[in-house]
Amino acid sequence: KLRYFHNVGLDVGIDFEKLVGWPGGRFHVSMSQRTGNSLSDRDIGNVFNVAQLCCGPTTRLVDLWVQQSLFDDRLNVRAGRLAAGDEFMSSPLYWLYVQNGIDGNPVGIFFNVPYTAYPVTTLGVRVRGQPHDQLQLMAGAYDGSATVGRNQAHGVDFDIRKSDGVLVNGEIAWLRNQAVDATGLPGNVKLGGYYHSGPFDDLFADEDGG
Repeated sequence: KLRYFHNVGLDVGIDFEKLVGWPGGRFHVSMSQRTGNSLSDRDIGNVFNVAQLCCGPTTRLVDLWVQQSLFDDRLNVRAGRLAAGDEFMSSPLYWLYVQNGIDGNPVGIFFNVPYTAYPVTTLGVRVRGQPHDQLQLMAGAYDGSATVGRNQAHGVDFDIRKSDGVLVNGEIAWLRNQAVDATGLPGNVKLGGYYHSGPFDDLFADEDGG
């Protein structure tokens, strides 16, 4: 079987320091247009799509955020419409895979809680700090609505009144051999977690609700 699916992206970034003299300020907006058919949905029937690019055929707003960098980027704050999975639970190595079980993020997380990754975004804020060249701390809070990725909204549903809760992420990373003058192979060692405040079914409850 042969199926076709494409993603066309448009990104616009503005460096406020160069434009208006605002040190460390940046603005970013992007969109995505996806069209095609899923090989997994139509022919295979597997859970993890064989192509990370697929699916969600629609035209949507993706990113819409402002960012402030301070202390030579030792502290970085980003707020607006963004995706948790673009920075949390991610690694440059994941992007080398084609199938969607690992590519970008370990996709099992998306079956546990409403989670977002390109091209689906939601309202949120992310703070990243780097107190040492080899130590990075990051935390983020996002709208945890389960319907944020629906194609009919085209990425412009900003109504947080129907939110299903808040998704909070935290992560600490050891950035091994990533400084400019470092020797040896670079690497990342990360430890993190997430919490979603919304309602979930109790998997251990009996039929009588006990």
